[in-house]
Amino acid sequence: MFRRINPVLPELLCNIVLFGFIVQISGVWFAADKLRYSSGLWLGVIVAMAIAVHMSVLILDAVDLRSERPARIRTTIFSILRYFVVILIFVGVAYFRLGNIIVMMIGVMGLKAASHFYPFTHKIYSLWRERSLAKLGQKEVKM
Repeated sequence: MFRRINPVLPELLCNIVLFGFIVQISGVWFAADKLRYSSGLWLGVIVAMAIAVHMSVLILDAVDLRSERPARIRTTIFSILRYFVVILIFVGVAYFRLGNIIVMMIGVMGLKAASHFYPFTHKIYSLWRERSLAKLGQKEVKM
């Protein structure tokens, strides 16, 4: 499955984790229950990363299908299934009090924030990659 991922996905996942660190550092000081705040946030970040991977694989599979109708049906079914699983995770976290679900939702929204900031962070990652390869004396291999 991971051989079929979009080349943008690793940077998007890094952005989601970066968003999680920023929210963790900025918000934990104001939380009454720091443990539930942190666990809710990182459960949300994990869910956001799972959603990103699932969407990437689903889009790639839909593009690989030759016919439009099966691709549309498959995409619709798996999108509904994905949202159902996310709702079940939220219900489980709320029922077992594993974390703060409001902060968990903020963690899931990290996917949206990461996708909006991707063009800016891509420039930073590219410069960092070029400089590290220049220090090693290697050329970047494009896939």
